[in-house]
Amino acid sequence: MRAGADRATGVRVEVAGALRGPYDEGVVRLPQVSLVQFRRLAVVAAVCYALLVVTGGAVRLTGSGLGCLDWPTCSQASVTPAVSFHPLVEFSNRMVSVAVTVFSAATFLAALATRPRRRDVVWLSAGLVAGIVGQIVIGGIVVLTKLNPYWVSLHFVLTLAVLGDAIVLCARASSTPTSCGSCGSCS
Repeated sequence: MRAGADRATGVRVEVAGALRGPYDEGVVRLPQVSLVQFRRLAVVAAVCYALLVVTGGAVRLTGSGLGCLDWPTCSQASVTPAVSFHPLVEFSNRMVSVAVTVFSAATFLAALATRPRRRDVVWLSAGLVAGIVGQIVIGGIVVLTKLNPYWVSLHFVLTLAVLGDAIVLCARASSTPTSCGSCGSCS
């Protein structure tokens, strides 16, 4: 028999001599994310991508593309750069990439947790994740090929494409479908 039960607060109760938690008797679900929270997260992800374009431009304009001679670490001996200009510029771009990765993943998970779930927003959020994975891989190839101009160009074009995806995501997240279900954007 139960000694005490409170599912709403998540307090553990004793059931027939065994401790039971709030998730022992049901389906565990992602917490729901409000549309306002999702919009804010999408804007932060877009701002991070814009900052990535700026720091990537700084890397290119200052000639810091090989400021870190290795990838994914800055040098074979250290993850962090030496305290000099070019390595710090390159490493700052890599750190912005970390923030972009975190916010892209968080935006995608939030899109899955938003109710009603909109397919357009989920796909655009998945584009952010796919874009940063592509950026990381191509960025590594750029360093390993010693700034091959074709790879550098592809790296830049992908950044702009994903920034465009992030901007469209913000616009779509700010709009609401006129009648859910008729346009096919909600699931």
